[in-house]
Amino acid sequence: LTINAPMSSGDLRIVKLAKNGAPVRKGDLIAQFDPTMLQRTLDDRRSELRQAEAEIDRLRGDARIREEQDVTDLAKARYDVERAKLDASTEDLIPRVEAEKFKLSLADAERRYRETEGKLEANRRGADADADSRRQKRDKAVLEVAKAERDLAALTLVAPADGTVSILENWRASGMYDNEREFREGDRAWPGAAIAEVPDLSTVEVVASIDEADRGRVRKDLAGTIRVDALPDRELTARVH
Repeated sequence: LTINAPMSSGDLRIVKLAKNGAPVRKGDLIAQFDPTMLQRTLDDRRSELRQAEAEIDRLRGDARIREEQDVTDLAKARYDVERAKLDASTEDLIPRVEAEKFKLSLADAERRYRETEGKLEANRRGADADADSRRQKRDKAVLEVAKAERDLAALTLVAPADGTVSILENWRASGMYDNEREFREGDRAWPGAAIAEVPDLSTVEVVASIDEADRGRVRKDLAGTIRVDALPDRELTARVH
């Protein structure tokens, strides 16, 4: 199982690295990259998200106040129309000049009512459009925060399974005439760089040469005993496959 550096996380300076050959359990830390820049980016994105949410709240408050004022104005305009209708209904009881005056007042009240009604609908449409724009901005900020959180989390590489850490070569740090050098703390990796492997050593395959005289006695499924210099006190059981 190969442990790779993240593909899109900016500067990849290794600040923590497991020891080569160290046994690890699933979830143990293998490598940690410097999170400073991405943490700053995440803080900025979260600030933008808070600002977008604050703009939505302010917009809602302004729209509510404007709606209440428009509804009040519409109610007053409706009252003015009803009053003008009542005045105009007395044309048979008053002089003609006064009756014409009341008719003009009614027409003016009805015009103001239509204008007020149109203003209410226009303000509602404008508030809905502004709200959609702010929500789109907020949704974009949510996505950017989520991406920054994923990028930040990707800076921590953990063992995907139990095994033994094998740190790989940092070929950028190995010159043409230098010996191969494995990754170390403080090195800078590149996106997708293979940092380490975690082989599962619960089962291993041994490749060995057998003396010509013994070849005739080797057969499939034959049991064997393996002794390794690195483990002088242990004998490992094996089976020919």
